[in-house]
Amino acid sequence: MSIKLLSDETIQKIAAGEVVENPYSVIKELVENSIDSKATTIKVEIKNAGKKEIMISDNGCGINEDEIELAFTKHATSKLNKFDDIYSILSYGFRGEALSSIAAVSKVDINTRTKDSNYGTHCHLEENKVLKKNKVGMNYGTTIYIRDLFYNVPIRKKFLKSDSYENSIITTLMYSFALANQNISFKYIKDGKSIFETNEKNSLKDNIIELFDRNFFKNLIPINIKDSDYNVYGYISNNHYYKSNRSSQFLFVNGRYVYDEKIRNIVEKSLYSIIPKGKFPAFIIFVEVNPNLIDINVHPNKKKIKFIFEDKLLNLINNNILDIIFDNTKSDYIVAKENDDKLEQIYVENPSDNSDNCVIDSDVTCINITEYDDNYNTDMSEKFSYEDLFKVKSDEIFTVNETISIDKYTIDEPKKEQKSIFEEIKVDKLNAVNVENKKALKDYNLLSTLFNSFILLSDNNEFIILDIINAKRRIIYENLYSGYKNNSTNKQILLFPIILELSEYEMDKFNKIKLDLNSLGIEADVFDENSIAIRTMPSLLNDDSLDKEDVRAMINELLIENNIFEENLYRMILKKKIYLNENFTDFESKELINKLSFLDTDLNFLDKKIVRKISKEEFEKIFFKD
Repeated sequence: MSIKLLSDETIQKIAAGEVVENPYSVIKELVENSIDSKATTIKVEIKNAGKKEIMISDNGCGINEDEIELAFTKHATSKLNKFDDIYSILSYGFRGEALSSIAAVSKVDINTRTKDSNYGTHCHLEENKVLKKNKVGMNYGTTIYIRDLFYNVPIRKKFLKSDSYENSIITTLMYSFALANQNISFKYIKDGKSIFETNEKNSLKDNIIELFDRNFFKNLIPINIKDSDYNVYGYISNNHYYKSNRSSQFLFVNGRYVYDEKIRNIVEKSLYSIIPKGKFPAFIIFVEVNPNLIDINVHPNKKKIKFIFEDKLLNLINNNILDIIFDNTKSDYIVAKENDDKLEQIYVENPSDNSDNCVIDSDVTCINITEYDDNYNTDMSEKFSYEDLFKVKSDEIFTVNETISIDKYTIDEPKKEQKSIFEEIKVDKLNAVNVENKKALKDYNLLSTLFNSFILLSDNNEFIILDIINAKRRIIYENLYSGYKNNSTNKQILLFPIILELSEYEMDKFNKIKLDLNSLGIEADVFDENSIAIRTMPSLLNDDSLDKEDVRAMINELLIENNIFEENLYRMILKKKIYLNENFTDFESKELINKLSFLDTDLNFLDKKIVRKISKEEFEKIFFKD
């Protein structure tokens, strides 16, 4: 189809006022044009995260010599004739805005040749004007060079993020193109180094192994769900593979890489109970649907799509994917055994001992450990209900019930209106300065422990309920932060270094805070271009319960962008697993209270998540009600 200007009526209905925001958006539009040109080979090369140079070449149909200037005119496209064509369109582009927007903010060189031409045509454009045009010898297809992005709009350059971040999102974009188009050979080169290369004869499986690795594919579960309107297929990770972010989640609708929070939530919910909390599954899911049942013209970047029968699609996925996952999931126990003086961990399927929450040692004896989590339960007297304890003055202070789940304090996506945890601590301390009649925690009498999770203290007028787990976390944080400030943290050398894979922007953040990590007791160095080696850990954090995933979770919190280091440190402590013995003794209770007293002598200084005050009258109503 030849390139033509759209009618004013069509422009008004589909125009998105598309603006080039970053190198990612340039590459997305140009690669989509290459795919629409029926190319079977596409090469993408970038320098300085695409800020300096982007080169995209293909062996597609090319552009006619007399249509090149028109191709860079706004709202000129070969994909649509009239607006109604949008309801049957299967191409990536259709608005005719991309080339014009790109040429307006960069220096563009294009070489193109169609199959019915004996030569190619070269054009040089700046600010949407053709400054040079001549004939060149070349193969069929199109090559576009984009240089000096935003050279004439310097203000927009200031909004670009670091090279590592821009590289990371571009790499993810290229992965999505390769996954969705197995019939195309993709080659992606970054700063002179080849990142990946696929073959047009590859299957989806071949491309997954090429882009990720064979171990990744081994941990994928195939899915195939159909009904009269939708065909859903692809892969989802099992309970042995998960990540600390959503970087390995790919959703495609009719081959287009899209974002749909509802579908994502359904998939994550299906694996919620069989992977660690705070972790995310990987998936590569394709949805095929009649173009008449979707609207792709709802966002300038076309990454969001509206489904006419959305509930039907969501129910189809929700009703089937859970069964598929559990049919391919096995409950595994971790067995630790000695082998050549090295402690190995292996999976044992269907153990003969059915004891819950246990670790099996080399003698295969079961050691029951109480872990503080949402599933913790205990038998209680019929004289009072557990819930009643948490209803008293809930508007004044965090209730004990709110602290029963550690994960409620790990904020993956904090809301803007919430104060940071570290900020709340400082505010609490400032507010406590002018409080009269201050009373120390150690001035209360120890009565007992409740549900093996709380310590009950009292004087003549009121009771104190102390959350053991959060108190331990606070002690670790204060001691670790003090050691960090004074550069006096005790550290322990790991028997075997822990290798952690990082994304490009995480690696960039690691290099920025490496000295802070060292002051914290975490000695780490770059292992290769995609990973780091952790060689020491603070003694406060390195115990028998610490494993690679614990370290990964804690380090990830320190690598969060745009947060102060102290706040990320507190988040890291929240990721540390805390285990309690089956019976928390009075001696342990007194020791914990003494440690808290050394940190802050006033109850007012302690976090509300740690201490809960209850008057004598309130306590009697709860525990001795009729």
